[in-house]
Amino acid sequence: MKKTITRAEMEAAIEESKKAREELRKNFRPEDLSPAARERILAQLDKYEVLAYKCKIGVWAKEIQSDNPSISFKGILMETLNKLPDTLSVAALKELVDYTGEVWNEANTMVAA
Repeated sequence: MKKTITRAEMEAAIEESKKAREELRKNFRPEDLSPAARERILAQLDKYEVLAYKCKIGVWAKEIQSDNPSISFKGILMETLNKLPDTLSVAALKELVDYTGEVWNEANTMVAA
C-alpha cells in the first residue's frame, strides 16, 4: 500500500534536505568523510530533493489549473518550471525538467485520445 504524505510533511522533507546539503557543503571536515563519501551523501540528498519536487510539481499543477481553469497544458508546464528554486543542482534541475516533460507528453496523449 502506498503511503501518502501531507503537504506539510513534503515541505518539511524539502527543507530538511536543503539544510542537510548546505550544512555538509559548508562544514565538511576531511577527517569526517572521504571526498567520495561526501559526494555520495550529497548525491543522495539531491535525489531526495528531486523526489520531493516531483511530488510538488503535481500539487503546483493542480493549484495553477484551479486558479486558471482555461490555462493550456503548456502554460501549466511553464508556470510549474518557473516555481523551481535556483538552488537546485544542474542534474536535479535536468531530471525535473525531463520529468515534467514526460508528464506533459502523457497529458497530451490522453487529451488526443
